Amino acid sequence: MRAAPWPLWIVATFGLASCGRDLPAPEMIAHPTRDLRVVPYPPPPARVEFVPAQPADGAVWVDGNWVWRGRRWVWRYGQWVEPLAGVRWAPNVTARNAAAVLYYAEGTWLTTSQERPSTLPRVLAVGDASESPVVDEEGVRIEAGPSLQPRDRRRPRAHPASSPSSGGSP
Repeated sequence: MRAAPWPLWIVATFGLASCGRDLPAPEMIAHPTRDLRVVPYPPPPARVEFVPAQPADGAVWVDGNWVWRGRRWVWRYGQWVEPLAGVRWAPNVTARNAAAVLYYAEGTWLTTSQERPSTLPRVLAVGDASESPVVDEEGVRIEAGPSLQPRDRRRPRAHPASSPSSGGSP
């Protein structure tokens, strides 16, 4: 008899916890099943991302990630946000069912009752990601869409290697 598969939220939580980062993260919540959509292929490997300095005490970092936009994946930049009481981050998740159909849920903010909040956390600063071509683990170039512009368009452009300040100003 085969053991039951791990619940999706446990796999997603373990995957996030194993990244080994020391940045303050938002409180997490699992996606409701209704958020899952069929996609034809998984997202590309993550882009290298430059994280600006924490802009305010209490700010939390949401990693950049790939977002499905109809025919291709596009990069959404990581962000420092001001968390809201009762609002949690449900990170991107992909999963396959027994028939190998690929499902995806886009990262989103949800209330503790798994509903969309009426107000989103305020973006304080946005990271910067490499814009180099995306390649898979075998070195094959992957067709990816353009990066999404952040809501507030305040993207720091200075990189640690080119500026004494680590990440520029928001």
